[in-house]
Amino acid sequence: GNMHEVTGSNKWVKVDDTYYYVTEDGFYESCIVKINNKYYGFDYSGAMYSDTEFSMYANEKYVYYYATEDGTLLCGQWKQRGDSWFYYGSDCTAYDGVQSVDGKTYYFSNGRMNTNMAFSDENGKNYICDKNGIVHQVTDNNKWVKYDNIYYYVKDGKFLKNNISKIGSAYYGFDSDGNMKDNGLFSLWISSGNEGHYSFYYADKSGALAVNKWIQRYDEWYYFGGDATGLDGVKVINGTKYCFENGRMLASRAV
Repeated sequence: GNMHEVTGSNKWVKVDDTYYYVTEDGFYESCIVKINNKYYGFDYSGAMYSDTEFSMYANEKYVYYYATEDGTLLCGQWKQRGDSWFYYGSDCTAYDGVQSVDGKTYYFSNGRMNTNMAFSDENGKNYICDKNGIVHQVTDNNKWVKYDNIYYYVKDGKFLKNNISKIGSAYYGFDSDGNMKDNGLFSLWISSGNEGHYSFYYADKSGALAVNKWIQRYDEWYYFGGDATGLDGVKVINGTKYCFENGRMLASRAV
């Protein structure tokens, strides 16, 4: 762009709708600075962040901040972005991990308040974040736990997550947050060494998975095998050959 001469120091400079702050030693760059009792963030080029989330690398990890429209950072405040809520502490950094705000305990991931999810701490204690983000300790073991109409299962002291498990006489699926899947078709990433693949399943309203069963969804048919996984490739069912892809029968493909 064009060159602009800057004279004087310890003042704001505006160039092409972007603010910079010049000191006796040059411009603030890649840092958080307190100016007139307010905090501001500057990128590698010296430009002040505004109306955006950004991060700084410190203590071997990225720390997140939120700059308002006038550039001041949120400190000690909640911020709603989309359907999620974020909290920025008194030092303006986004909260991470288990934190207390106004006497209530929450679990944050890079500032975002987690809801409807199960997690365990470094001591192996189990918790659930409810729909409002409030953390509740769970001491149950080898049994179902229900919060806000969502079912979780603790097996051998750990929440079931991202897997298919047989509980009693039925198979059930759990996502990465520990939520039991129900009432529909879903997929899970199944890891195998350094590789993996998506497998498809169908859960009824109770969460029980379809096993050795045809399921019709709209105009298409699916078949789920003995381990509840949707069939793939050419399979024989009751003496008839079918071709499947992710459990879905391919009606137009010759076998």
